[in-house]
Amino acid sequence: MPSSIKLKAELGDDINILFVESQGTSPDDTEAFIYRQKWGGSQALWTHERPCESGLDGIPAFVLLGNDGRVLTSGYSGDGKVKDLIAAELKAAKAVPKDLPPALAKSWQEFVKGSYGAAILGAQKVAELPAADDKAGAAERAKTLVADWTQRATNRVERVKYLIDNAYFAKADSEVLALKVAVKGLPDLESKLADFATRLAGEEFKAAREAAKSLDNLLGKVNEKGVEDKTGKELKKLAEKYSGTKPGERAARLSRLLEKKPAQG
Repeated sequence: MPSSIKLKAELGDDINILFVESQGTSPDDTEAFIYRQKWGGSQALWTHERPCESGLDGIPAFVLLGNDGRVLTSGYSGDGKVKDLIAAELKAAKAVPKDLPPALAKSWQEFVKGSYGAAILGAQKVAELPAADDKAGAAERAKTLVADWTQRATNRVERVKYLIDNAYFAKADSEVLALKVAVKGLPDLESKLADFATRLAGEEFKAAREAAKSLDNLLGKVNEKGVEDKTGKELKKLAEKYSGTKPGERAARLSRLLEKKPAQG
């Protein structure tokens, strides 16, 4: 697990890592275990539901899926081969498809690097090509890409609402800054993003922001040093101070989880 967490930290959003608890441990005990192992700061995902079968006996085991869901390899420990396979998949994901009309190559590259507005506006121009000038049949492909890219950009902007509603303010602030550049030139998304930025800057979330910052700082220490005897009490104190906020609720829940002594194996 530590090597997978390190890999996620190195590659960020280019990959997803999903850990599956398969020994019957309860979700609460699993979450407490994650924090006790100093893994809480990882961006990896955790679940009790198996997305696939590894076909292997024993744990820990892994399955590496490609961009299209194919099983690329599986085993009990990663090695250089796994990193090579991941690098190849990342390269393929960012490469311009061989069947893409040349007129859309630049737009594809813009979208891959996160410039949604430039990509969509460029593809829209191709979609409007007169049939007489569209020898490669790029217009229809461009219309499909515009619809797909617009939906994906919209989904990312809409996720900011979830972050705000659930008091993940640091991530929301970061996303707003990144998306201001990404959706430039797309009026509907620019307007929606501006509304979210206004909400974030308002007095409505003053207490919740303070709570979130305090919780982030405390969990940062936990992720660095591990769970200490005083951690549960500190979380409980934070929860009481910021009662009625979502970060306060999270702190109260974590306090209950971490004050419970881990089972002796």
